[in-house]
Amino acid sequence: MNISSSSSSKVDIEQEPLLTINGLRAGYRGWEVLSDINLRLKPGETLGILGHNGAGKTTLLRCIAGLLAPTHGQISYDGEDISRWSIPQRVKKGIVLVPQGRALFRELSIRDNVMLGAFRKTPSEALQAWNSLSERWKWLAERQTTHVEKLSGGQQQIVANARGLASLPNLLMVDEPSIGLSGVAVTELVEFLKGLRSEGKTTILVEQNVGLAANVCDHFMILRNGEVIGLYHRSELPMENLWSLF
Repeated sequence: MNISSSSSSKVDIEQEPLLTINGLRAGYRGWEVLSDINLRLKPGETLGILGHNGAGKTTLLRCIAGLLAPTHGQISYDGEDISRWSIPQRVKKGIVLVPQGRALFRELSIRDNVMLGAFRKTPSEALQAWNSLSERWKWLAERQTTHVEKLSGGQQQIVANARGLASLPNLLMVDEPSIGLSGVAVTELVEFLKGLRSEGKTTILVEQNVGLAANVCDHFMILRNGEVIGLYHRSELPMENLWSLF
């Protein structure tokens, strides 16, 4: 992995990155939130982005997903410049975001919410995705007609995760998935994220639960006020004074 801020870094020549970000700046209504972000993420890697509220974590994911246009810099995916691509174009290429707050349709059923993630797939691909997800979480099929508003927070997060996977992503981004979850639900979330890593799914996780992130990510980027202030492998993460870095 090769992640960096504005400083130069050694380029990994062993494997081409899946995601490359160069000199990214972004913000809202003239207020700059991200400043000169550089990133190289190789296929199969799991990146945790850490930092306090307002550090720019979600803004970075929004730029990658196409929800926010950068003011400067370039985002490349699988060798193509996607900086000005639409959201549907990015989803079609396998870039998927599970947003903070889950963004489920509470009046719809479990199955309807999950299958919204497969709306650009063929009927056979969508059915295959549903069957695979039902194997992963058997209760999805058992309760598929239940409206999501009747589910617990942990169950709703699983439905949001399943909707993301129904898109058959090559790059899955998950934003603050542990917010509001019980201890049991957090444990289930950790197992889900570990499973993605073992399957070789390229994943970016934004998470304030540092212990959770340390359990499931291989690499870490620490953001403060929109700038990268630390880059670590999991074995190097300074857990004893990590919050002081934020």
